[in-house]
Amino acid sequence: MINLRDKGAEIWERADRKRRVAIALTTILLAGLLPYAADFPITNILNTPISSYEAVLVYPVGMFVLMALGLNIVVGKSGLLDLGYVAFFAIGGYTAAILGTKTHLNTWEILPFGMAFAMLAGLILGLPTLRLRGDYLAIVTLGFGEIVRIVAVNSPGIRSEEHTLNSSHQIISYAVFCLKK
Repeated sequence: MINLRDKGAEIWERADRKRRVAIALTTILLAGLLPYAADFPITNILNTPISSYEAVLVYPVGMFVLMALGLNIVVGKSGLLDLGYVAFFAIGGYTAAILGTKTHLNTWEILPFGMAFAMLAGLILGLPTLRLRGDYLAIVTLGFGEIVRIVAVNSPGIRSEEHTLNSSHQIISYAVFCLKK
């Protein structure tokens, strides 16, 4: 059985600079064409009757790539341990979703509002915690991430009342179950 990772590493190691540049550019080009793969006749099988290829694979992968790039800057480049990073992503996403359903604005008109609310939340959290490092910053950001999650789960503007009561009841019964052990 062929190990593709080792085979690819072997090809990369044997290649000279020009060939490596060609491999890298070809990979970037193929990754750039990936969102359009469902439109090609050969790959039209990727679409299903229920949903499209883009909605199932391309857009969620794009969101996770954006989140990973931002997390790489925060954790990798600056060395800060931010455990609530996804909370800012959620604030921007929920803002865009609520504005998209309640107004007649299109995506490009809503996008700056989502970014502005996420930046405002970062500013509100960042000003009092500006000098924290290490474990203290991790605890504050973890708490902020949990606060945003709990608000999103229990907010009637985001979830229906029926689901909110059920999820709260499930959380409480799970906590009681864990305490009984």
